[in-house]
Amino acid sequence: MSKLRRLFLLALILGVCSLTLNVEKPIEAQSEFLTVNASTLNVRSGPSTDHSIVTVVHNGDILSLIKRDISWSYVQLLNGKKGWVSNVYLKEMTPLLDGKAQASTSPTIPYDSLSGKTIIIDPGHGGDDRGTTGKFGTYEKTLNLNTALLLKQTLETHGAHVILTRTSDKTVSLKERVALANRNEADLFVSLHYNSHKNPSINGLITYYYESPSAAHTIHKGIVKNSPLKDGKSRFGDYFVLRENEHPSILLELGFLSNEKEEETITSSDFQRKMASSISEGLAAYFH
Repeated sequence: MSKLRRLFLLALILGVCSLTLNVEKPIEAQSEFLTVNASTLNVRSGPSTDHSIVTVVHNGDILSLIKRDISWSYVQLLNGKKGWVSNVYLKEMTPLLDGKAQASTSPTIPYDSLSGKTIIIDPGHGGDDRGTTGKFGTYEKTLNLNTALLLKQTLETHGAHVILTRTSDKTVSLKERVALANRNEADLFVSLHYNSHKNPSINGLITYYYESPSAAHTIHKGIVKNSPLKDGKSRFGDYFVLRENEHPSILLELGFLSNEKEEETITSSDFQRKMASSISEGLAAYFH
């Protein structure tokens, strides 16, 4: 082989390697959240003020962190949009209470009952299926995932073994969700959703069950105790993920995105943290 031909082949191989290394990997939602610490904050197409404004977020809005550099963070909003925001106007969002705080402020809650339990958390919808969309543009699929990731953090603090049916914005069939619970012999399957109704005045929290009324009643009680939303009660629901499940299972509707006032409440960082803590409290009471 001539020297010229060898050089040509070497250049070709290096070029292919370079293209392979520069392929952007699919972006997945992360289990770290940020909240906006400013009255308004521009979301930009790139990590500097020289880039165009994609949209604007407001104080207390929840942002899912994708990646971060020294001065800027690349985030996903609840309406699915992505962009860059300045780190100066962000603060960390973590579960409302850690293990020590819960032990000291709520000594009667049997959180040790969660230790070793296998809990499947099912963020409803995902991928091409957005679920419902709020009056302010909130995608249910994104809010479901954010709540699920915060709940996972809280439950794992107390020793639970938590498995999510999805950890990113992807499509997962109902059969796959149920199969995951059956395959892992789940102690409990919890499907997370946000509701919608053609009547925008309808609001409140609802917990559904098919064959697990005791789980639904106990966990619902723990949720509504610390929620500002109306108690919509626990009810029978003929849903696939409940009906076809071989293990105890419930489906939570954590508020109505079709109600403007309720959408504003349930998309707040304070509400999301309280839900993670309240659901954990209900689960602990159920397993006790």
